Amino acid sequence: MKILLGIAMGCAINAHGQWIQNHVKSSVFERVTKKNEEIAYADLYSLKQKKGYRFYTLFKARASLRRTREVLTNYSKYSEWIPRVKRSIYDPKTNILEIAGGIFGYELHSWAQMKEVDPETIEFKVVKGHFLGLTGRIKFEAYQGMWSLAYLEGEMKPRNWKISVPSFVLEKGAEIVLGFSSKKMRELIEAEVPQKGQTHGSEVPQPRKGRIRKNF
Repeated sequence: MKILLGIAMGCAINAHGQWIQNHVKSSVFERVTKKNEEIAYADLYSLKQKKGYRFYTLFKARASLRRTREVLTNYSKYSEWIPRVKRSIYDPKTNILEIAGGIFGYELHSWAQMKEVDPETIEFKVVKGHFLGLTGRIKFEAYQGMWSLAYLEGEMKPRNWKISVPSFVLEKGAEIVLGFSSKKMRELIEAEVPQKGQTHGSEVPQPRKGRIRKNF
């Protein structure tokens, strides 16, 4: 009986741990897991004459699931760790994250309600500022024992909304910021916890050639 119960629990964990793999294209998953790339994608699309917006980023880190989650949920440190993020303040009482930053001379400022669904999933919704109504999630998963996967996605469903910044900022600009952020977060996860005043390089990312598309 104990053996059967152990097998059943193992199968359940494996099925739960494949959410990311099942959610992205196989080519994207392979680039992340086999080639150790950080993938970032953003798209401003139209549907029935209404505008929608979506983005995601995915990377693999050589660290435990616990370590990966610990770094990525330290929201108030984002402005210290990521140069493109100018402000990040998290209120644990309200679970509201205020975050601001930008690229190409455009600044965006939003407040997001963060909600922990389970140890591997955090959902969020923008309740104030730019992208009001946008929803998304952060996923963490163990991968092949010594690795972990981190995935962030967000989407604003098609509707009539005024776009205050050019499309190239929302698409190519977002891809640069997301890609750079993933790279920095991966470095932090794989390194020791940085001390106050420490920096982790100053590499400025360049736009990727082409974009990886996926089915949403």
